[in-house]
Amino acid sequence: MTQTVAGAPTGSRRPVAVVAAVALALSLGGLTAGAATAAAGAAAPGGEVRPQAAAAGAVLSSGFDLQVPPANTPAPALAPEAAAQASPVNLPRAFAVAGSLYTKVSALAPKPAANPAAKAGVSTSTRAQLAAARTPAASRSTTRVSASMQPRDIGRALATQKGWSGKQFACLEKLWTKESDWTAVADNPSSSAYGIPQALPGHRMASEGRNWRTDPVVQIRWGLKYIDQRYGSPCSAWAHSRATNWY
Repeated sequence: MTQTVAGAPTGSRRPVAVVAAVALALSLGGLTAGAATAAAGAAAPGGEVRPQAAAAGAVLSSGFDLQVPPANTPAPALAPEAAAQASPVNLPRAFAVAGSLYTKVSALAPKPAANPAAKAGVSTSTRAQLAAARTPAASRSTTRVSASMQPRDIGRALATQKGWSGKQFACLEKLWTKESDWTAVADNPSSSAYGIPQALPGHRMASEGRNWRTDPVVQIRWGLKYIDQRYGSPCSAWAHSRATNWY
C-alpha cells in the first residue's frame, strides 16, 4: 500500500516522506543504519530513483512514498556470509541520518512568493498612500464643521476630508478669494453668480441645503462637489480660471 498525507502541501510532503521512509524501514527490521541511509539517499533531488533504491523497493520517484510489502510476505533469507556481517540497527545513528536527510530535502521545498509591491520597488510611503486610498470613506476621521466657523476654516476642513490639503487647498483658497473673497453673501449683479463658490445661478446650491443663501457650509459643500465633477481638483479649476477668468 502507499501511505500519503491527505491535503499536505506539495512543498512540505517530501521532507516528511523521506524521514518517514527511514523510520518505517527501521521499525520493520531488515535494514541496518547503513542500508537505510543508502536506500533513502538513493533518491536524487529531481525525484529520480537510483537503481539500487528501485531494487530495494524503498522509494518511488512519484512522491518519495515507501512501498511496504504485505505483512505475510516472508523476509528473504540472508546468505551465510551476509548474515555473519549483519549487525543490530544503531537507532541513534539512524535518526541522525534521518535528520540530515530532512534538512537537505527541506532546502528543495519551494520558497514563499515575495511581496509584489516590495519586489517592484514600491516605497513604504507609497504603499501607505495606496492603503489609505483603499480605506472606505466612512471609516476615515472627519472634522465637524459649523456655520459659526470662519469660511476658510470650513473650506480647509471639508477639502481635507476629500483629500485636498496642502497644494490643492492653496489653489482652492486662491480661486475663491478671487471669486468672492470667501464671502457667503457675495452677489454678482451682472451674472447672478452667488456665494463663496459663485454658483451660477445661485439657487443651484439648494441641492445641499435650504439655507444656501447664507450658510457657508452649504455653499462650500456644493462648490467642492462642483469642482470635483467638472475639473477633478482645485488646482485644475484654478488653472482654468487664470486662463479664462471664469470656472
